[in-house]
Amino acid sequence: MNATATFTKTAAALPVAPMAKTMNEAHDRACIAAGELITEHFLWKTPEAKELIEEMPPLRDRRLDAILSSIRSGAQHPADCALEHGPYLATLLVESRRIRDYEPLRRHIGAFRRLGREYTQIARLTAAWSDRNRRVFGEALDALQQEAADGDSAENTQIAGACIADATSLPEPLFTHGPVPGGFGLIIGTDGIGKGWLTLDLLLGCALARPMNIPAFRRHGRPLRVTYLCYEDDPRVLRWRLDRVCECAGVNPQAWRDAEQDGRLHVAVDLPPLFIQGTRGAPVPTSICNALTRTLKTRRADLCIIDPLAAAAVLQSENDNSALNAVAVTLRERAHDTGCAILLTHHTSKASRDDAGHHASRGGSALTGAARWVLRLLQSPGDPARLTAGVPKNSYGPARHGISLYRQTQGVLCESDENDPGLNQEELVKRVVQFVTDNPHIEINPKAITNKSSEGARALVHYLDIPSRNAAQAVQRALDTEQLQLEERRRPNSRHKFRVLIPWQDDDPETIPF
Repeated sequence: MNATATFTKTAAALPVAPMAKTMNEAHDRACIAAGELITEHFLWKTPEAKELIEEMPPLRDRRLDAILSSIRSGAQHPADCALEHGPYLATLLVESRRIRDYEPLRRHIGAFRRLGREYTQIARLTAAWSDRNRRVFGEALDALQQEAADGDSAENTQIAGACIADATSLPEPLFTHGPVPGGFGLIIGTDGIGKGWLTLDLLLGCALARPMNIPAFRRHGRPLRVTYLCYEDDPRVLRWRLDRVCECAGVNPQAWRDAEQDGRLHVAVDLPPLFIQGTRGAPVPTSICNALTRTLKTRRADLCIIDPLAAAAVLQSENDNSALNAVAVTLRERAHDTGCAILLTHHTSKASRDDAGHHASRGGSALTGAARWVLRLLQSPGDPARLTAGVPKNSYGPARHGISLYRQTQGVLCESDENDPGLNQEELVKRVVQFVTDNPHIEINPKAITNKSSEGARALVHYLDIPSRNAAQAVQRALDTEQLQLEERRRPNSRHKFRVLIPWQDDDPETIPF
């Protein structure tokens, strides 16, 4: 725009709506940052929080401005602020989360200060345009250009150091070999291999804070708040699967219902996509994606799993690295911003279905490149019931390979005893067969072993002196290798049929006896 332009009586007003919208968005981010800094100052007395509070410009929020002013005047406790702001302060404190990285807040505050100065200059420019005052318009335009130049100069003169020596310690992973709070990762495997079962096992292990069917990924410490976005299964299927996972782990299924009731387990189904890509341009976060961010912050969630990426992000092509990178970077930033680890389940490419590396996922390499943690699920050759899990990429700790898993008859994935040097699977199978052979009067139904819901099952588990889940695995192995079989029986005066374990009997009439 030229400052010497001719002004006429018909000159239209300058459009300021886009700038106002940008300013309002920056103001909202600055208000969120102010709330986080206030709680950080009162709860943890962090010097960085007080420093940024001093830099915070005036906001269009009477309560926040008053509380910030009290802190600048020396307030060290919420009670030092005006009583009228007590309920608002209480809400901030209840919803607070410890700040792990101050740099995003510093950027939000700096952007709001810069936009405030620019907005003032634009308002002056607009007034001059409306009044057709050539001199004032020229001065306002020069001032605006100088403001933009000074901003660019200040931002690009140098790169600040990160003070690595003063960095805080890396937080503990959410579960063994897992990501840390605020991390971003992937769970990859072929279609139908059991990623859904593995996901539910991880979620329940974290929500209940106890080992489930895969102890290699056990949770140590307090129960976590987990969120599951399921795009493939409806509530009926999920309820059935959650019951099976608990039963197989020897946990009362009521436990996950209690976790759902008190908010530790949060499941959402039948959702619109989180990202949509048009015919041109990068994928754009939808309103659901923004709602997810608010939900994770409000619930103070620790872990969120999105299953699967293909349904959550509608892309023109899964091979578009720029599109995948946009999705990955956005989710990684939101995980960092909320402090909630976000994991995506994703299918393995056909060419890499046997590749144990972290670049085996379908589509471009940007997704696995952006992920800081990758869990890989592999089918064992020649045995559909055997699988191997591993963590080939872990930016938060050592990698983990060769976790042997076994698929139960109902689909639940369980860790095999092969991972424990103290337990030999074949020896356990021999002991199971020996017990069944030596005790024909004891009726053992395989379905009762995990929960020890019959006298026969309890007797077998007591004899083996191992966890009931491991005993159930050994029994299933004996059935699969034809060392035991099931016999159908019926009690006297009862129409109900049941099946029990008996030694293997080869009744094939064509067997040649030599």
